[in-house]
Amino acid sequence: IVLAGGGWFLLHQKQSATAVPAPVASSTASVTTTAALGTAPIPSGQGVLLLSASPWGELEGIVNEKNQKSVDLSEEKRSTPTRVDLDPGTYKVTMKGPDGRPKTFDVQISQGKREAHHENLGGVDISTIEKEMSNQ
Repeated sequence: IVLAGGGWFLLHQKQSATAVPAPVASSTASVTTTAALGTAPIPSGQGVLLLSASPWGELEGIVNEKNQKSVDLSEEKRSTPTRVDLDPGTYKVTMKGPDGRPKTFDVQISQGKREAHHENLGGVDISTIEKEMSNQ
């Protein structure tokens, strides 16, 4: 009985600690997630890029146009939605989606500001995905 009571208590504590409110609508899930990424403070002297894509996107790289330096991206920053803290300036962002073709676009980052950018990377071809999955 003691073990059952202790198990119930731990389960109850874990559930209440990890409870997350459900999104209002499933079509706003990426917007809601991106908005949540944007609530953290902006580091001093920097700006923030809030990047999302539909149906999904994989960040290939970010290059500062002024000095042509690549931004170092951790693995968790490569999948959208994501937040990247950047120095002010213009950047070339390259990402790809379901079709595998890279898409490059420019973003302007201002000090103390958040720049939200959403990229439509096309639809998903189910027959192509099925072929790829059957070859693995």
